[in-house]
Amino acid sequence: VGIRPENVQLAAAVGDDEDAARFDARVDVIELLGAQAIVSLAAQGEERVSALVDARTAAKLTEGETRAFAVTRDSV
Repeated sequence: VGIRPENVQLAAAVGDDEDAARFDARVDVIELLGAQAIVSLAAQGEERVSALVDARTAAKLTEGETRAFAVTRDSV
């Protein structure tokens, strides 16, 4: 099963959508790309996940912190 980086969001962004799969992940690297950023995550041990987020969302993240993320089931 693959997850596209553009479908990974902060869990707060999906609210109480019961169809969203939530997971905790450590923010390893934030790569700013102008209006967007690629965020490299380590979930459930060392499982690697990437998220493509807007720059405002990236500004709320800190490398090394653990945050809740989510993917809606229709995007898996």
